Amino acid sequence: MRIQAGGMDRPVFFLHIEKTGGNTVNSYFLSFLPVESVFPPPPQLTIEGHDLERARELLDGLQYIHGHVGWNLVNELPLDRMRIITFIREPVSLLVSHYLYARQDPELPHHEAAKTLRIDEFMRRIPDYLPDRQARTLANAFAIPPEPSNLTDDRRLAAVRAILDERFDFVGITDRLGESLHLLSERLALPLFPLARENVSQTGKAEHEDCRALLMQEEFLAQFSGDLALYRMAQQKMEGYRRDSRLHRVENLLLRGTRFGTPRPFVLARSAELELAFVDGWQPQRWMPAADGMSDANYWWTDGRSARLLAHSPHCRPCRLGMKIIGTAGFAAQDIEVFGNGKRLETLCSGSESGVRLAFTVPENLLRDRAGFAEIEIVGQRAIAPPEAPELPMRSVAVSAFSIAPANDLKGPTDAS
Repeated sequence: MRIQAGGMDRPVFFLHIEKTGGNTVNSYFLSFLPVESVFPPPPQLTIEGHDLERARELLDGLQYIHGHVGWNLVNELPLDRMRIITFIREPVSLLVSHYLYARQDPELPHHEAAKTLRIDEFMRRIPDYLPDRQARTLANAFAIPPEPSNLTDDRRLAAVRAILDERFDFVGITDRLGESLHLLSERLALPLFPLARENVSQTGKAEHEDCRALLMQEEFLAQFSGDLALYRMAQQKMEGYRRDSRLHRVENLLLRGTRFGTPRPFVLARSAELELAFVDGWQPQRWMPAADGMSDANYWWTDGRSARLLAHSPHCRPCRLGMKIIGTAGFAAQDIEVFGNGKRLETLCSGSESGVRLAFTVPENLLRDRAGFAEIEIVGQRAIAPPEAPELPMRSVAVSAFSIAPANDLKGPTDAS
């Protein structure tokens, strides 16, 4: 995010789905934003129809817009001028939270039923209570037809998933709220201050878990299959944010060393201005030669099927990467796939007695996509546990002797010691 003097280049719009930790999210933004740049002003939580017009009028002076939404936002707010975020909650916990809240508040619909009935009895008595609430909220906000009764239409659910994937700048998980806020602050380059307020349930954990246990039946789970799909998607996005966070930290260390002469991070190989570094997905090297005949102790296995490296070419000049493949999980080294910034790269393998040399070129246009960096992912065909130690983690490809050089350097790169 490009930070301007006095604020952000685009306001953040928090689409607040009920009972997903919204008070904590609001507290996070209010910890560093002036209250006059927040709409609606606290303690209001819901954006009503007349509020949308007011939000449009005030938009140039706003930095954070939030609220429970029961309206079609597409034609009411200029969403392309905002960064849109939301939080998704594990659907069973969400339903339990709504039920327990209804038991406490006499003003809420179904209060008497919730107060007198056990949660499974309550759900059988009121089968349409909050089915797929999160998916329906998103469908309403982005005008996905038809008008909601349920989300049994697979095409409609697919449209909601596409909206969540393409239109939202960040999707957090209520069950991992602290981690979500840290990743949000990193992803949008926002401050991270200690929270002034955190959501605290008035009901005990034991009561919540008892209710959850009663709902873990197919007859109830089927009622929020759409929300379960969104929750799985949110989990995948969170893992992607974590991967990006690690990648950006390594990028920043290499960049600072190049530009400002700060201490260099550990690199696997370098040649002139080019550098190659670990990111993640690797198992620790062995300190003793392996029993399976590998003589080179300076090598690493991928942790599972894939692992990541980071290539840095400050001037975006194409570079040639190489590595020795000294073991696989039972497949040919020629079957290893390599991706650069998510795009598959063509590889060339040449054999030798000590292993197969795998090489590939990172082109200029790919390096320009990340301002001189390329995320390199090494992917094996399968992963297995070591036959001699089946209790150890799964592994796929064993690699040593990494190298990097300009793409036109026929003499070959210099490996890091």
